Formats: sequence, C-alpha cells, structure tokens
Amino acid sequence: MSEQTQQDLITKVQELEARLEASLDAIAHLVKAVEYLRMNDSQGIFDLDLAKHALNEAGYQDAIPTALPDWQSE
Repeated sequence: MSEQTQQDLITKVQELEARLEASLDAIAHLVKAVEYLRMNDSQGIFDLDLAKHALNEAGYQDAIPTALPDWQSE
C-alpha cells in the first residue's frame, strides 16, 4: 500500500464529500417523486428526472435505467 500525502487524503475526502452530497440530493428527489406519484401528480416525473441528473453527478451512470418502468400499467 503506497503512502499518501496529507494533501492526497484531503483531496480524496473532498471528492467523497461531493459524491455523498450528490447522492443525498438524488435521494431527496426520489423521495419527493414517490410522494407525488402516490398522489398521481405528474410532478413526480419531473423529480425522477432531477434524481437521474443527481445520480449522474454522483457518478452512478451505469446504475441508472435507460427507461423508467410504466407504473400506470401495474
């Protein structure tokens, strides 16, 4: 294991903090989207889109589905 300088560690912590912030932002949008969708409010679709963008910012591009499921058919 290589030694890291204090500056390297500070940089890594800052990167992790930024990713955590973006992840929490995505979670907040997902919670709002679920609340709106439960009320059959189309605002939920907008919040799902915001969550998708927040997940992209957090670096989760591979975990995001390309198409949303059709909840209306269930």
